[in-house]
Amino acid sequence: SGCEWQNHMCLPESYSYFQGNGITVWHGSTHLTFRNNVVHHCPGSGIRVNKGDEVTIDSNVVYDNTWWTFSAPSAIVLAESLGTGSNTISHNLVFGNRNFIPFFSPDLSSIAHSGTGVPNYAEAEQDYIIDGSGVYLTRNYDYRGT
Repeated sequence: SGCEWQNHMCLPESYSYFQGNGITVWHGSTHLTFRNNVVHHCPGSGIRVNKGDEVTIDSNVVYDNTWWTFSAPSAIVLAESLGTGSNTISHNLVFGNRNFIPFFSPDLSSIAHSGTGVPNYAEAEQDYIIDGSGVYLTRNYDYRGT
């Protein structure tokens, strides 16, 4: 059937189709530079780095991303940064990025430092959209750099 039923909802067996990011680094890389790229029409983030250090995101054009996913991405994201170096986001042109679908997570407790106190956030009952920023720095609690 292509889905799993939970709480009277059909949940797709694979969410990955709607999670596609433009440029993504997920696991603890350092000394990364993303410069002079044009990233557009990705379902998820345009440029995203998780657990990075010494990251430079400079002079990119990032537009019309994040439209069709429930994972609450933003156009340019630095998340859960590690290390003590310097992360820099500068001189980027970022526009037209927004979420058209509310954020959903079957288990918000699996996301470190999550929770907003906003009623029904990440639940099937959520009927509003508060995510989809242009540039988003999130859950960087262990980062000791600048």
